Amino acid sequence: MMGRGARQRSLRAVTLTIAVAFAIVATASTLFVVSLSSSVRRSLDRGTDQLMIDQRIADQIVSSSYGQQLAAFRYLKSPSPTALGEFRVLGQETYAHIRQYLFRPMPLTARLKVELIKEAHQTFEVAAQHAFDLSLRNDPDDARQQVLALTECASR
Repeated sequence: MMGRGARQRSLRAVTLTIAVAFAIVATASTLFVVSLSSSVRRSLDRGTDQLMIDQRIADQIVSSSYGQQLAAFRYLKSPSPTALGEFRVLGQETYAHIRQYLFRPMPLTARLKVELIKEAHQTFEVAAQHAFDLSLRNDPDDARQQVLALTECASR
């Protein structure tokens, strides 16, 4: 039979083993949670960074597009090479921002929407050029009709 001293040593060994096992499990669990939370944070940071870049590009598209629309109406009010140059530069900026956006990773539905924006921008530029041509030919009635079409294209 085991003596009292042997049982106490055995009980201490079991207690020590349980304490060490608990410490190992607690440490491993803590490391897992820290690792998981770091991974989630990095993922959120990447998602936020992507969203900020996408938003900046979208803002640039809107800004240059509105600027081009204003340049078109300024040109129609007072045709000049400077106003036409401003219209063309802003159109190139808008197109460059749209292309930049199209090279971003995005779902197919979002890509289709950006393609629709690109087409609407091209339609606007064609309508503007037609209005410019009519304005230069001193055809005020047709020019006014084209300005209405231009306004509709700009709103899209």
